[in-house]
Amino acid sequence: MAAYGDAPDAPMALYHWSQETFRPILQAEQDRNTSALAKAEELAALAMELASRIRETGDVSVLQPVDDSVASPAWPAECLRRLESALATGNLSSSKIWAEELAAATFALADLHRWLDVLLSSHLASLDFQARCRTAFTRMDSTEQEGTHLCLPAAGQMIAWGENYLEVEHQSEGLFRPSTTAVTLGGSLDLSRVPAARWMPPDLREAFLSLRSHLSPAIQAVWDQAAAMPFERTYLANMLFRNVSCNSLAQLGLVLERFDRSHETATVAELMDVLFYRAGLHSSGFPWSARYDSRILDAAGAISADRELTALRAQHLANSLLKGWANYAGGLATLSQALDTGKFDCVSGTDLIGALYRNAGQGEYFVVRLNCGTIGHSVGAVPVERDGERQLLILDSLNPLSPSGTWPSAYFHGLAWPQGYPGNRGLLLSAELYARGLDGYVFSEGYVVRGENAGQWVRVALPYLPGCERADCVRVFAGPYPPISISDVSRTPANP
Repeated sequence: MAAYGDAPDAPMALYHWSQETFRPILQAEQDRNTSALAKAEELAALAMELASRIRETGDVSVLQPVDDSVASPAWPAECLRRLESALATGNLSSSKIWAEELAAATFALADLHRWLDVLLSSHLASLDFQARCRTAFTRMDSTEQEGTHLCLPAAGQMIAWGENYLEVEHQSEGLFRPSTTAVTLGGSLDLSRVPAARWMPPDLREAFLSLRSHLSPAIQAVWDQAAAMPFERTYLANMLFRNVSCNSLAQLGLVLERFDRSHETATVAELMDVLFYRAGLHSSGFPWSARYDSRILDAAGAISADRELTALRAQHLANSLLKGWANYAGGLATLSQALDTGKFDCVSGTDLIGALYRNAGQGEYFVVRLNCGTIGHSVGAVPVERDGERQLLILDSLNPLSPSGTWPSAYFHGLAWPQGYPGNRGLLLSAELYARGLDGYVFSEGYVVRGENAGQWVRVALPYLPGCERADCVRVFAGPYPPISISDVSRTPANP
């Protein structure tokens, strides 16, 4: 991800660098990971089979000792050493525990490779989408307007920088050089009543159990299911780590109680999304407990309702806090600063909606990034049922009107800027949907607004999200398309 520091600013230079220099870096990394993923999944399957045999048959002779002991400090190796020791002494109880620990540790290793594959696939798909928006780069290159590479197609991945990749690395370090605390705790906690906790890193199991206690039995079953699921296991470990690190388990427990009260049944995706500490793209999540500012947490309790009504109330509440365009301002690093000053821009406003929505006990919040070359705009989106099908309702923190547009049709004819918006109203070149990743948002879908591929809708395969399992590219709008010209770019006076 450090390669982004070499990315040029000029639109066409950036385009060529992304397609010809950066793409091969990502592709080579994915190719290397493919063989590692296959080996890791094979190892995890063998460890799972071994644990099952010991648990079901009590046969402690199934693992043959090796001449050379495993010297690696890695947690899976430590589990194997302790399993071998238990088997050698015929200790069935200890053998079962350490076989399960080995299965959980190798599953965690394979899951990191799964995440890396999906992250790279999403990143490469964003460059495929960028290639469909080449006209936007040539147009911006030919104008005299000063643009920014962060407001061009596929820019969201640049805004997100490397937090998703860094979390893969962070958890890898935990597996290969576990803390003394983790090694001491491993196998020592009685998990007979909640065996699902075994799937979490040893030093996060108490947090897993603590948060679980805030849920009803029906939702606890979903919680336990997530702990052993591909992708969700590693994501949940990250969310536990963040909340333990910033002492926000009590606040998250309250949120889970709100989620429980508003959901008789729930999917894993809904429950996991309500944990997400980042409301938006890279600019949110500073500090990690930002969404738990007491003012946001209290306000969220007052707007709790069903999903759609909660989303509408969150949007209206965020907009009411702006108190006029004189308070429109960017560069605020935290939501607390936005609340203290009564100022925010579209990015922090979108973060605020997400924080209110999730703190009210609702899950599945998406971010839409609108790239206009000279300017960008961010809005939120939540799934609702319309005409018997699932649609994503657009939530704009700068617009006091009740939302009516849905993704991606809201942008078929360009962007209707919020009334009175005081900034540069650039042409909408692309609209991009970002979904929950491992530690930040990842590119999920893209819609080409202008250019030779206008009307095309691109979807990335994100196997952990319902409805997003398959990649696709279709033309969903037959036109007429908005022109790719600068004649309709306008600027309104500041603070009208």
